[in-house]
Amino acid sequence: MLLKIVRNIIEQPNEMKFKRLRKANPAIKCKILNFAAAVEILSVVGFVEEMVSEGTGAQEPYLVLKRNDPDLLLIAKFMIESHTTGS
Repeated sequence: MLLKIVRNIIEQPNEMKFKRLRKANPAIKCKILNFAAAVEILSVVGFVEEMVSEGTGAQEPYLVLKRNDPDLLLIAKFMIESHTTGS
């Protein structure tokens, strides 16, 4: 899932939906937030925790990409791929 997140941002850099990860999302909780290394990688590429208001007006915690560094995202992608394809 981490690879998919990074790949989506690289392939569609102007698509905001890929730059905001709702922390309450079950897939994000299970496949990202339960792994310190995954959270650290997101932090290194520029994700920060932020409260975001949705249509209902209620605020929810999200991880939001604040840094625009395509080269750093490519490095993260290659590192993740090198660790997942070798398994």
